[in-house]
Amino acid sequence: MLMSQMLMVVAAVAAVAVLAVAAIMLISNGTDSRGDSSMEPFVIELDANPTTGYSWTYYYSEGLHVESQYVPDPAGAGLCGAGGKQVMTLTADEPGTYHFKAEYKRPWEAGEPAQVYETDVTF
Repeated sequence: MLMSQMLMVVAAVAAVAVLAVAAIMLISNGTDSRGDSSMEPFVIELDANPTTGYSWTYYYSEGLHVESQYVPDPAGAGLCGAGGKQVMTLTADEPGTYHFKAEYKRPWEAGEPAQVYETDVTF
């Protein structure tokens, strides 16, 4: 009984991975301007599941700093293959507009990423 449940979980994770590769999803493509020229950190939360082999890779303007942390979904605690959120905190050296791009992909695979998040942030 336990083996059949494990096989079902593995099959579900594999199906999700195949669907994720099937299409590139653009999550955001715009500008975040808070209007108050705030130098407060800007936080981005994106769905993530490192058990699939996918991870977020970042590209950003000089003067922008990114701290990233994976936070597991509490609802999936104890479940094999459960996902969570990749939380990125952006800060800047000085006021201005900075470009940030994140690609969700498997590092060892060539080709297009499964998802892309891209925005300009004004501090």
